[in-house]
Amino acid sequence: MTPTSTATYILTLLTEHGEADYIGEPITQLAHSLQCAHFAALQYPHDDEYITAALLHDIGQFLPASTLTSLTTSIESMEGNVGRVGHETLGASYLRSLSFPPRVVALVAAHVPAKRFLCAVETEYYDALSSASKASLRFQGGPMSEEEVRVWKEGGWWPEMCRLRKCDDAAKEVDLEVAGVEAYRGVIERCLEGVGA
Repeated sequence: MTPTSTATYILTLLTEHGEADYIGEPITQLAHSLQCAHFAALQYPHDDEYITAALLHDIGQFLPASTLTSLTTSIESMEGNVGRVGHETLGASYLRSLSFPPRVVALVAAHVPAKRFLCAVETEYYDALSSASKASLRFQGGPMSEEEVRVWKEGGWWPEMCRLRKCDDAAKEVDLEVAGVEAYRGVIERCLEGVGA
């Protein structure tokens, strides 16, 4: 697939499958994704990879089951309507299969571990999480241990993984007006072409 056809495919997927409720939050999955990209673009308006990762960070939550069967042998949902188990890994694998850059894949894969890290190192962070996010944290392993925190800080891109996670947490506003999916077509295309990263 070309960058143009991949962008069209991804934007169609977001539009067609993103209207479901966003796992216990008062907005749709699509609205959440667009808000997350909006906040990321406010931070780094010229970083196409960062913005793309923000837009697509939850793609593993709403990929059709037929698509997921090529990535995994089992699809589990967490109790209490708080999402798919391992959606960050599923999403990262899917984006890798579409030739998204390694940094985009890594940022998507890290948005759940980043929450676990932030809960371990910032006491006020956990308190600010929504009730749905606190519920999903239990299924995601809870706050990191001291050893997990040490290892996390040895990895690449971890500060921006945490910044992206905070965009994710903020992207739950009812009736917040942000740009629609088409505003990100060029961002995705440039990202896939390796331009503007």
